[in-house]
Amino acid sequence: MKIISVNTQFYLLLILAGVAMCIGMQVAPLHLEEPRRALVAMEMLYSGEWIHTTIHGAPYYNKPPLFNWVLAGGYSLFGIQEWVSRAVTVCSHLLIALQLFVLTRKHVHERAALIAAGFYLVGGDILFYFSYVGEIDIFFSLLVVTGWFAFFAAWQRQRYALAYNALYGFMFLAFITKGLPGIVFLAFSLGIWLWYTHR
Repeated sequence: MKIISVNTQFYLLLILAGVAMCIGMQVAPLHLEEPRRALVAMEMLYSGEWIHTTIHGAPYYNKPPLFNWVLAGGYSLFGIQEWVSRAVTVCSHLLIALQLFVLTRKHVHERAALIAAGFYLVGGDILFYFSYVGEIDIFFSLLVVTGWFAFFAAWQRQRYALAYNALYGFMFLAFITKGLPGIVFLAFSLGIWLWYTHR
């Protein structure tokens, strides 16, 4: 006997996961790549230079600027705080789970959607590490996944131009977030998709 609907179960899980990731978000100081991302974003705010990124005034071109723009926007709205850096990752993680649930529910089955999204939300290294550090990877993953989900949704409706435009648009955003990996993801994934659909 089902007491609450699958939709309600998923949204409760999403809320609980969000709360779990937000507890103590600003207790630990920034570490690993977090300080570098934060410093680049802060220098954008202080200098007003949004294209030519710097660290301590020296040029920094290891990563394209989109993630830094997002952080700088968060800092300008909420102040320069550790939790702002990490909130981008938490929101990205929750949005991926939401998209996974919605798409799987529509095209497979609602129980499968709950299980898939639930496993994604509580996956070990994502839940306990990647989902709460203010690094670029989960945000980059959100852009890649959103591009492919938008592509698939448009393809299912036989709107092929929209499918490719959405995919290329999100892969462009992924490219200006992390550089060449966005192109590699696009090339391999699109090649496999075209092989699968035309075999």
